[in-house]
Amino acid sequence: METHDFQLTNDPACIPTLQGRLQAILQASEIRPRFISALNLAVGEWLENILQHAYDDQASHPILVQCQILPDGVAVQVTDDGRRFNPCSVPEMDASQAATTPGAGGRGIHLIRNLVDAVEYQWLNQRNVVRLVKHLN
Repeated sequence: METHDFQLTNDPACIPTLQGRLQAILQASEIRPRFISALNLAVGEWLENILQHAYDDQASHPILVQCQILPDGVAVQVTDDGRRFNPCSVPEMDASQAATTPGAGGRGIHLIRNLVDAVEYQWLNQRNVVRLVKHLN
């Protein structure tokens, strides 16, 4: 199992840089472009969620992103020290609700759930740990 760690902050400029690095690593591992795109979009959406909702201050906060190339897929784990939030507790949203309800929360979580095969959450050492898993079948 191959693992890559990335340390970033809650600066929005970090997201495209991370996504480029993830794409390069996944391409080097010969993962098909459609899987790379889906995973990269899900990771970007989760990071945007952290930046918009996790912090009550303007201070710099560390965010750790770990990418694991698994025998049957890819797992990306994101750890942040923001406000406690379990994305798995957000109720399922059907596509018509997401499209027709102005200002409805949960659209990003809905998108992430549709891009990856599993979303897992833990609260460890006062940190949110979210793991996104995409199977390559």
